[in-house]
Amino acid sequence: MSTRSKSNHEKALVAKYWTAAILTDLGFKVEISSKANRLTVTKGDCTLTVRPKACYDERGVPFNGFEIHDSDFVILVDLRRGGLRAQAWLVPTQVVYTWMEEAYKTLGSDHLRQRTFYWEDGSKPHYGYERKLEPYRNAWELLCQANATKTAVSLELL
Repeated sequence: MSTRSKSNHEKALVAKYWTAAILTDLGFKVEISSKANRLTVTKGDCTLTVRPKACYDERGVPFNGFEIHDSDFVILVDLRRGGLRAQAWLVPTQVVYTWMEEAYKTLGSDHLRQRTFYWEDGSKPHYGYERKLEPYRNAWELLCQANATKTAVSLELL
């Protein structure tokens, strides 16, 4: 494993455990898998799957092998300023998947395996997600609403 890959893997672990700590503080029971980059969270009789993604680069977040059935929510954990100043965006997986699918179709690419979610604004449709994500910043209440309704609900639908 290269030094960069090792560093990225370590940041992915920081995002995973940071997310688990926040969810535990919110009263969720969290199950951490050592093999998958997903967390199973339970509150009451509802169980959800969340996929933490580490944001550690100004360019964007790679979604290699991303599938719509990976989780109920994607939690983007911004580690660009370090773990103590991390921020999070909680987005239903179907919303992220739809955004990326639309952007990459516009680009004339149907390649689903290696896509990047670019933060900054740009002329291409897969750029500018920082602005698009703003309603989902620290939207931990979405997990509680999903817990109550047993389904992930987009802020766009509320």
